[in-house]
Amino acid sequence: MYIYIYDSCLKENKYRKLLDKIESRIIDLDIKGKILKLNILKNIKQFINEEIEKGAHTVVVVGNDSTLSSILENIIDQKITIAYIPIDKGSKFAQILGIPYGELACNILSGRIIKKLDIGKINKKYFLNSIIIENSDNIEMKIDSFTIKALPKNKIIIKNLSFDTNQELKQSNPTDGILEIFIENCGGFMKKNLKHSLFTTDRLLINSKGESTPLIIDNNQIINTPVEITIADDKLNIIVGSNRQF
Repeated sequence: MYIYIYDSCLKENKYRKLLDKIESRIIDLDIKGKILKLNILKNIKQFINEEIEKGAHTVVVVGNDSTLSSILENIIDQKITIAYIPIDKGSKFAQILGIPYGELACNILSGRIIKKLDIGKINKKYFLNSIIIENSDNIEMKIDSFTIKALPKNKIIIKNLSFDTNQELKQSNPTDGILEIFIENCGGFMKKNLKHSLFTTDRLLINSKGESTPLIIDNNQIINTPVEITIADDKLNIIVGSNRQF
C-alpha cells in the first residue's frame, strides 16, 4: 500500500492541472494509496506510523526538494521505502535520483528500482544533500585526529549527494558511507581563482569561537554550532530511475 504526502503548495491553482495528470497516471498504473496533505496541524510521523501498521510499504513525496528533505526525520527509523514525484522541473534531487518531472515520475514509482542511500545526521536532524557554512571566520572543525581552525571567509560544504557539474570537484557517492568536505578558498576577486580543499570522513565536530555560527541544512533548515555530523546508522530505501547519477 502506498502513502502519498502532498506538499501544502499543491492547493494552489497553478498546480491543479499537473496534479490531475499525476493522479490520473497513478490510477492507470494501479498504485493508488492514502493521501496526506501537509499542514502545520497534522502530525506526519503519527500518520505514517498508523498507515505502516495497516500495511503501508511506500511513502511517496509529491512536492519539491524541500518537501523531500523535511520528510526524512519522520521515516528514517521506519522499515519503509520512500519515493519522489517532483513538481519542480529544476529539482536537484530528481536529477541525481534519475526521476523525471511530474506524471512521468509515476512510471519510476511503478518500476520500483530500490537503492539504499546514506543519510547524513547533524545532531538530531537528518539531511540528504548537504550542509553549508557561508562564512567560516570563527569555525573550528575536528576531523578524525586533526583540527582545522578559523579559516577566514571561506565557504564550507559538507556533502552526502553531489549536484556539481564542475569536474574538478570530487563527486559525492551517497552509498559509500563517507561525507565529502569542500573548503572553498578565495584566492582573489575573480571566480577563476577559486580553489577547493577536500577532506573525507564519516564523522566531524564543528564548533565556533565566540558566537554560534549558522549551518544551512539541505537549503531548507538552519542549525547553529556546536554540532556533530555523521552518517546515520539507518539507510534510506528509495525508489530511483535507471538514469540516476550514482
